[in-house]
Amino acid sequence: MDNNKDKEINTKVIDKVKKFLINSGDTRKEVQITDKLSDYKRFDSLDHVELIMNIEDDFNIDFSNDESEKIKTVQDLINSVKSKIK
Repeated sequence: MDNNKDKEINTKVIDKVKKFLINSGDTRKEVQITDKLSDYKRFDSLDHVELIMNIEDDFNIDFSNDESEKIKTVQDLINSVKSKIK
């Protein structure tokens, strides 16, 4: 994957996480790739599933339940998307 595509995926995933959090009532201004998803305000297991489904739809990819359960941080999510897009 070239560097531009890599950055594009990073940006798109981070933007999707930000939008999801805003819609969930989290007032966070910044999302860092090291952030744990479970640390976000009001982020529970249903939110986790919904976020994963949104990402799957946006990137036209599918994660197995096992893959989804391993996604704990924003970086995990980015890496998982990249692994599916290769």
